[in-house]
Amino acid sequence: MAVDLSKIRLAYPVDMRRAKLTQGFGETRYFDYSVYGYPGHNGWDFGGLPEGEPMRAAELGVATPKTESGGFGNYVEIDHGGYSTVYAHLRGWAVKAGQLVEKGEVIGYLGNTGKSSGPHLHFGLKIPQQGTPGYKNWRDPGPFMEAIVGGVPPATAGGKVEVGDLAGVTSKWGAKMRTNAELLQDDSNLAGVARDGAKLGKVVKVKGDWAAFELWIHRSLLRKL
Repeated sequence: MAVDLSKIRLAYPVDMRRAKLTQGFGETRYFDYSVYGYPGHNGWDFGGLPEGEPMRAAELGVATPKTESGGFGNYVEIDHGGYSTVYAHLRGWAVKAGQLVEKGEVIGYLGNTGKSSGPHLHFGLKIPQQGTPGYKNWRDPGPFMEAIVGGVPPATAGGKVEVGDLAGVTSKWGAKMRTNAELLQDDSNLAGVARDGAKLGKVVKVKGDWAAFELWIHRSLLRKL
């Protein structure tokens, strides 16, 4: 089944207040990509940041850390359901195989592994059967990037719930529930994961792109303090 391209909205995986795009999709200024079977570069390269800089997920999905001796070196691939994003040349990972990651969550650290001439992030977008002609499943991520320059990405259209609204989870991956409005690398504020379709009740507080709910517990499980 074809992916609805109009619904793909990717956040920048790096802080664009300090990073710079050093090579775009299809460019050949640094390398002859025909050795990989492509007419040009199959993603975006971001430089200008120190090695070890946190790299962030461009969208909600399930992450898998991988390694190849040449090419991408240490990298993370995130499955977003029908398409995936790739973060290559990492120094190391901040995720485990099968881990659910949120948009903007740290997934690894800028590095210089694999076929790399200096610390940078290679960011790629793969859409099976819908790639750019000549690039197999790879596609230019540019048209799908959100206009943000740093920090946690803004809530997407349709996710703007307000105080008093009844709300539920609308994500095939489910949604992480946290004790406070923060994305923490070690997930120490993780309270659980709500499944897709779960009804969470009324929104009692909003803080930026976060919403808090009043949840219910059966009275037989409680005591007065």
